[in-house]
Amino acid sequence: MIVTLLAACTFAITREGTLVVDAQDVSQLGTLSFPGPMLRGTRTCPAVQCTTGCGLPMPQLLSCYDLGVAGPGSLGVGPCFTFDSQGAVTWTFTPRACAVAGFDPVPDTITFPVVTAATVSPSVVEYEGLAEAFLHPDPAIGHFPPRWRHVPQERWQLAGPFQFTVALLRATDLSTVGFSLADQALDVEGSPEVTAVTRGRAIEVTAPPGRQASLQFRVGAATWQAPVARVIGVSPDDAASLQVVVGYFEASDGDLLPAGARAIVRDDAGDLVWGAPVVWSLDAGLLALDGSGMPGADYVQLSGACVDPATDAGHHDALLRATLQTAGGTLTATAPLSWDSTPDPADPGFTPDPTCVEGHPPDTGGSGTTTGTPPDTGAPEPTVRAASGRCGGCSSAGATGWLLAPLLAGLWSRRRGMDLPRPRA
Repeated sequence: MIVTLLAACTFAITREGTLVVDAQDVSQLGTLSFPGPMLRGTRTCPAVQCTTGCGLPMPQLLSCYDLGVAGPGSLGVGPCFTFDSQGAVTWTFTPRACAVAGFDPVPDTITFPVVTAATVSPSVVEYEGLAEAFLHPDPAIGHFPPRWRHVPQERWQLAGPFQFTVALLRATDLSTVGFSLADQALDVEGSPEVTAVTRGRAIEVTAPPGRQASLQFRVGAATWQAPVARVIGVSPDDAASLQVVVGYFEASDGDLLPAGARAIVRDDAGDLVWGAPVVWSLDAGLLALDGSGMPGADYVQLSGACVDPATDAGHHDALLRATLQTAGGTLTATAPLSWDSTPDPADPGFTPDPTCVEGHPPDTGGSGTTTGTPPDTGAPEPTVRAASGRCGGCSSAGATGWLLAPLLAGLWSRRRGMDLPRPRA
């Protein structure tokens, strides 16, 4: 299931391999470039390019084809395609005379299975599951921490805005199903002070302290009975401990490079808190710290895109710090980072990432600072409080993963030479 999520992408290649169709307005269009299942009613206005690097602008390229649709779909101006009913929908590209010298189009098609809402179910995408499958933990520790994943059926404790990404899974094989991003929503059932606002591919949920709600996923008129999540707002002042966990990405040359980090926040009962207003900094080293596109302030992207790759070879060290201000004092925790880089070709157009930070030791003159990093025993995930519906060590019946692949590719692979992540052995 995690592999399926990772392989999902917003583009697909036509049957003869001459065209690539890229639809940024849907949750996904294919799986490893092959067209995937789409939800009935989905509408998309994709970009179309040739796979051979012909360099033709889309209007000029499409002037060489008559576009059509076979099966229960329709074609509108744009071009825009709609998957109207269950079945197989084929987009057809039939060559016609055009004034493009040197371009010789061939007939081509792309076919999508269309499914109904009754055959799929929504599930929140959980970052930590995909991190465990496709990223590497700190090599000095050798494992990700126990009990850092959301426990199915438990409420999400939100100490700040938190962005949920929801996937639709087909019941027969748990493959992910594409849908129109403009049609997605989370309907709030509970406190009217809990809000859910769509932010691109994710939906940002905010819950004031003490306010709780169930979140029902909706795509247009399609709804599902079971909520995808239950949330309750808490205060950042409820935080009792803080731990920094770093994930490493394996580059195609074998280098393990820091990719991202999460600040694990827990209350005094040891329960996870999400979306806390964590501030990220470096005590030492040079890295890009980018929180954009992440679900909450307690996550950060890491990248070495601060130095021209041709001069970045060698050993690197850094010390990453997370800080959370609470009424009881300052919670702070660090994680040492260490990685090696092999030389890459020079990039004449290289510019440092605007989020690059050069490390400086923190100001230790303040008072009330505590280090909230619990001991890492390496123990397996325990079973906890079965009476409350928890089942430690298990994942939800829906999709789990650090990000849907269209996001993951952008969030975790800034360094050149990175391949699509593959499951760790």
